Amino acid sequence: MSVIRFIPVYDRKVWGGRSFEKMGRVLPDGSIGESREVFDFPDESSVVASGKYAGETFRSVLEKHPAEIMGAG
Repeated sequence: MSVIRFIPVYDRKVWGGRSFEKMGRVLPDGSIGESREVFDFPDESSVVASGKYAGETFRSVLEKHPAEIMGAG
């Protein structure tokens, strides 16, 4: 299985900055204080960036393919 990459979600914060750009990230306008890379909250979940699960949420992929993603228990 290949690595699953997710679309980061950037949160603007008054104490934030633009440091993620030093890592090659393309940022939205404003001061970015946090980057959620992989998350699954009841009302929002990470979205797969590319590959066979592109566009699906983290929650959806886990629900549909638990053994493939987490391994056989």
